[in-house]
Amino acid sequence: MEERTLEFRHYKIPQTRIPARPVQKPLPIYVAGHTEAILRAAARHGYRVLSSGRVGSGALLAEQHQVIKDAFAAEGVPLANAHITVNRFCHISDSKAEGLRFAENARAIALLARQAAE
Repeated sequence: MEERTLEFRHYKIPQTRIPARPVQKPLPIYVAGHTEAILRAAARHGYRVLSSGRVGSGALLAEQHQVIKDAFAAEGVPLANAHITVNRFCHISDSKAEGLRFAENARAIALLARQAAE
């Protein structure tokens, strides 16, 4: 079988095929957002909720949880239907220097995200 490459303006990647298929029917859809409006829409449409806490602390995640609870309650949808998922990142490496580079990049991205939210 010939391997094809997808070529884009700034990078090239080998074309892949993923034969695995989800077993859930219908496929669950997650909505990422932090506003009451988007979370209420997720509740109305039966979507699940993905939260990052907007790169904040545990206190910000707790605030986000309350917004999710209020949004689902306002739509008359049980909170259990939210299937809340918290999105966080980690980097596993044998190289301390590589781990530190990853952490520095993550801090820079978090700073940009906080500035964009202001």
